[in-house]
Amino acid sequence: MRRLRQEGLEEGRKEGRSEGEDKLGKLVSLLISQGRNNDIQRAAVNREARMALYEEFGIH
Repeated sequence: MRRLRQEGLEEGRKEGRSEGEDKLGKLVSLLISQGRNNDIQRAAVNREARMALYEEFGIH
């Protein structure tokens, strides 16, 4: 039972990482298309800035 729970948690983590990577990739692509290179750097290092950019572009 414990092993099944652990496997479920790990699968959930993998899915979460994959979704996060997809979101960041979409954001970076949009920023590149608009020439907003400084915002790419900000998004990479500042969670608050990244969340604001997700909101700005409607990425949820």
